Amino acid sequence: MMHEWVRDFCHAHGFQLNARKCKYIISDQEGEDDKRFLWSVDGREKITPKPSSEPFRYLGIWLSMDLKWDKQIQILNKMVMDWRWKSFVNKTDPAQLRASVVEYLYPRMEIGLLYADINEEMCAAWLSTIIYTICARGNMSGTHSINKSGFCILSGIPDIWMRTQISRATDLLVNLNSYNGDHGRSTRARLFALREMC
Repeated sequence: MMHEWVRDFCHAHGFQLNARKCKYIISDQEGEDDKRFLWSVDGREKITPKPSSEPFRYLGIWLSMDLKWDKQIQILNKMVMDWRWKSFVNKTDPAQLRASVVEYLYPRMEIGLLYADINEEMCAAWLSTIIYTICARGNMSGTHSINKSGFCILSGIPDIWMRTQISRATDLLVNLNSYNGDHGRSTRARLFALREMC
């Protein structure tokens, strides 16, 4: 019924939906032979069901109904590796690399770091790649034995794990203090329940 309402809305406003880009996710999908489907707006194409493990992009983050973050972690890793590759190909100056990390790379990674199940080891590996790249482009020796925290402080590059923790704490505080929706109440309830368990 909901899909038919969307189709009617699209007809009324002259919208089209790309059936190949639409995600119709069913928790009990029966594989490729599943007979359930939805019609496209024009009724010419079928939108076939996908399993709950199928990742989909929503508001800039890759989700799955199984709450697996593999696709989002892969995207974050690709961002770091692409940045590294481009820096070597373009022979970018270390000062420009530092600026690109702070102004380009970290802001693009922020939403994924905030919500995905990212651990400290992943963040440490990405930070090592960033530091190694900057040092290699600056012809610095002993890059593998460099103190990462000291490098971050001196260069003004935030530590990825610390930035992730700060973003998550900020998000929690905003949600706790927000009275514009139910998310504030539910966050406070979860925090209260957590406190009761301790």
